[in-house]
Amino acid sequence: MARRFLADFSEGLRVSEHVVPDPSAFGYARNGRELLLANDSDNSILSRFSLAEIIPILRANRWLIVLCTLGAFSMAFVGTLMTTKQYQATSILQLNPSNAKEVKVDDVVDFDIRGIYETERFYRTELALMRTRTTALEVIRRYNDLQYDDLTIEKGVPRLLGMLTVFPRERSSLIEISITSPDPHKAALLSTLYAQAYVDLNLESRRSASREAKVWLETKIEEYELKVAASAAELIEFKRQHDVVDLEDTVTAVSERMDEIDERYGRVSTDRLLLTTKMASYDELLAQNKVAELAEVLGTPTLLALSRIYAEARTDHATVGARYGERHSRYQESAATLTRIREELRREVSSAVEAERARLSLFQAEETSLLDEIDAVQESLLTRQGFQAEFDQKRLAYERSEAFLRRLSLRSDELSLSSRTQLNNALLREPARVPTGPISPNLFLNLLVGLFAGAGAGFGLAFLRHSIDDSISSPEDVTNFLEVPFLAMVPKVQAPPGVNPDLITYTDRRGLAAESVRGLRALLEMNPNGRKVQRLLVTSAVASEGKTSMCVRLGIAYAEFGRRVLLIDADHHRPRAHKVFKMENNLGALDIMRGQCSITDAVMPTEIPHVDLLSLGARGADAARLFASDDFITLADELQELYDLVIIDTPPSATLSEAIQLSPLADGVIFVVRAGKVSRRVVRHTVDRFKKVDARILGVVINDVEPVATGAYGYLYGYKYGYGPYGAPSDDDDAEDQQVAG
Repeated sequence: MARRFLADFSEGLRVSEHVVPDPSAFGYARNGRELLLANDSDNSILSRFSLAEIIPILRANRWLIVLCTLGAFSMAFVGTLMTTKQYQATSILQLNPSNAKEVKVDDVVDFDIRGIYETERFYRTELALMRTRTTALEVIRRYNDLQYDDLTIEKGVPRLLGMLTVFPRERSSLIEISITSPDPHKAALLSTLYAQAYVDLNLESRRSASREAKVWLETKIEEYELKVAASAAELIEFKRQHDVVDLEDTVTAVSERMDEIDERYGRVSTDRLLLTTKMASYDELLAQNKVAELAEVLGTPTLLALSRIYAEARTDHATVGARYGERHSRYQESAATLTRIREELRREVSSAVEAERARLSLFQAEETSLLDEIDAVQESLLTRQGFQAEFDQKRLAYERSEAFLRRLSLRSDELSLSSRTQLNNALLREPARVPTGPISPNLFLNLLVGLFAGAGAGFGLAFLRHSIDDSISSPEDVTNFLEVPFLAMVPKVQAPPGVNPDLITYTDRRGLAAESVRGLRALLEMNPNGRKVQRLLVTSAVASEGKTSMCVRLGIAYAEFGRRVLLIDADHHRPRAHKVFKMENNLGALDIMRGQCSITDAVMPTEIPHVDLLSLGARGADAARLFASDDFITLADELQELYDLVIIDTPPSATLSEAIQLSPLADGVIFVVRAGKVSRRVVRHTVDRFKKVDARILGVVINDVEPVATGAYGYLYGYKYGYGPYGAPSDDDDAEDQQVAG
C-alpha cells in the first residue's frame, strides 16, 4: 500500500525533478499567523469559525461560561430582591364622540363634526390632553386637598407624569389610565383622581366655548334691541311729521331686492359670527402654546402630516434620551430635529390661523359690502321717491334689525338649551382598585434574563480568549481543538555555555526536558496506536518548532534503554541533523538512493551510544522525487532490519507535502508544536491533511514551554516569539535553531 501511495506522489513530482521545490511557492511563511494570510485557498477556510471549531472552544472554556452564567444569575436574583416593588393601579375611561347631548340642537360651536371626533385623530388628541401639565396640576391639587404632600405643585408634575401610563384598548373606546407607585394605595388613589380630573376638565372645556358664545350673543341682542327700538321710534316720528303713506307698487321691486340682500347679509353675518368664535378658540390655543392640538383642530393635510412627524419625532427623542442620556450626541441631534419640526409646525399653524383670519376679513368685507349695497339701494329709493322712499328705508331698516334680532334670540335660546343638556363624552367606567401584587420586579423574568445574559457573556469571553490567543499552549488545546492525543509537554531549557542545547537531555539527564522526553518514550512504548513503533515520522506545521531537536532527544531516550536508533534527515529543504552532532553532510540518504554509496558508507555513529545518523546527503533537483520513490521504501525497509527504531525528520507540513508522502511508511506520526507560536487553525489544518491520507497520528508534543514551578506537575505558560521566512538555508538558521532547541 505504501508503495502505491508513494508512486502516485512521485508521478506528480517527475515533471519538476529538475527544480528544487521552494516553500515560498506554496505560500508558506515561518509564522503560522502569516500563513493564514499568505495562502488564499486556506484563508477562506481558516479565517472564520466552523461548527467543528466552536464546540472545542466552548468545551475548553466551559468553566468560564458556567461561572459567568452563575454570576449573572446570582446578580439578577440579588438585584431583584433589593429592587423596590412597584404597584400599578388602573382606571378605565370611555371616550364616545357622539355622547354629547340629550337633545339634538344646532351648536354655535359644533363639537360633533364628523371627520374630527369620529376618527383616530380625536383619540390621539384626547390621549395627548391626558398627558398635559394642566391635567397633572389639577390632579396634584385634588391630591393635596386630601392631605397628601409627597407631590407638590412646584415639583410634582414631572414625577406624576413619569408614574403615568395612558393606553387605549384595541378595537374599543376604552382608555386605561395607570399609575405606578411603590405604595399600592396611592397608586389606586392617583389613578382614580387622574381619571376624574380629566373627565371634569373635558366637560369644562366643552362648556367654556358655549359660555363665551352666549356672552357674545347676549351683547349683540342688547345692541340690536336698542337699534330696533330706535328704528321704530324714528319711523313713527317720520311718518307723523311728513304724513307719508305706503306706496306698495312703487317700492315692491326695491323691497324684493332688499330682501335678497338682507338674506345674504344674514348668512354672511352668521358665518362671520361662527368664524369669529372659532378664531377666539384658535387664539386661545395659540396663546397657550398648544400648537399640536390646534393643528389637529385645523385639520389641513399639511398640518396633519406635520403632526404625525412631530409625534414620531417626540417618540424617537424620548427613546434616544432613555437609551443614551441627555449628554449623548445622538440625543442632541434628536433634540435639534424635534425643535426644527416643532418650529415648522408652529409656522404652518400660524399660516393656517392667518388664512382663517383672512377668511374672516373677507366675511367682514362682504358684510360691509352688503351694507354698502343696502345703503346704495336706499339712496336710490330716496332719490326716486323722496320722503316716501326715506320712509320705506326707515321701515326696512327697522324690519331688518327686528329680523336679525329674532335670529340672534333664536340662537341664544338654542345655545342655552345646548349648554343645559350638554353631556360629557368622557365617562369614568371603572375606578382604580388597590393592586394586590407588584408588577415589578419580575423574579422569573429577571432570572431568565440573567441566565441568558450570563451565558451570552460567557460565550463572548470564550471567543474573545480564543481570538486573543489562538495558539496551542496546553494539553486541553490539543484534545479540544486538534482532536488528536496529547503526548507530552517539553519545557524550555537554557543550556549552559558550551553545551549543545539539542543534546541537553543527554548532558543533563535529571532535567525537566529529559524527564519529559522519557515520559514520551514510555507512552510510545505502550503502543498508543495498537502496534509497535519501529518507524517514527516527526514533523511540525511550520519552521522553528524544534522537530529536529525532538528527533534527537527521542533517539537519546530510546538509546538509554539499549535500543539501536537511527536518525534519518529527510528535510531536503533545510537539513540540520548533521549540524546537531557537528558532522559533515558528505554522504547520506540521497546518495544511497542514487547508488553512489552504500548504507555502511553513509550511516555515521554519533557521540550518543546506540544512536546513528543518516544525513540527507548531497542535495539536488531530484531530492523530492527520490523520497517519493520506491527507492526510499527499499532503503527504509533495509534500515529497519538493522535498527530497533528509525526516526525520520521531515520538513514542516502546513504547505509542504513531503511528510504527508512519507507518512504511510511510518508506524506513527508525531507533531511537534512550539507553545504559543502557531495558530490552532494552522496546526489543525495540517493535522487534517494527514487524516485525509489515513496517516497513523500518534499525537502532539508541545515543545519549548516556559515553566514556572507551581507544584510537581503544574506549569504556567508565557510566550514570546518571533518569525522569519522558511526557505533556502542561511547562516542564521543555526543560531535560530539553537535558540528554540530547548
